[in-house]
Amino acid sequence: MNDKLLDVLALLRAGHWTKAHDAVQLHDSPEAAWLHALVHVQEGDLEDAEYWYGKAGRAFRGRLSLDEELNLLERDLRGIELGYSAKDHSGLDYVAPAIIDQSGKFRR
Repeated sequence: MNDKLLDVLALLRAGHWTKAHDAVQLHDSPEAAWLHALVHVQEGDLEDAEYWYGKAGRAFRGRLSLDEELNLLERDLRGIELGYSAKDHSGLDYVAPAIIDQSGKFRR
């Protein structure tokens, strides 16, 4: 399933949020809910985004930038544990997200 969610993530990164929205609805997992939330963030529908953040077990009010969230989600989907552990302002643990660029290459 992660490969399919990575495909949806690629659609979202390319700005095809309508196609990403249609595709993510076929999946039922916390990661899919998080991705669904990010689709709504990109769309500008923050009310629906907040709902899907809740379904994903994530704090809507403590979210990072869209790019940072996409990088974190990609890291999770790929099972990559890089960067450093820290706390965001919502108190949730996260790993520094600026490690994978949009082409999927690592950068420091």
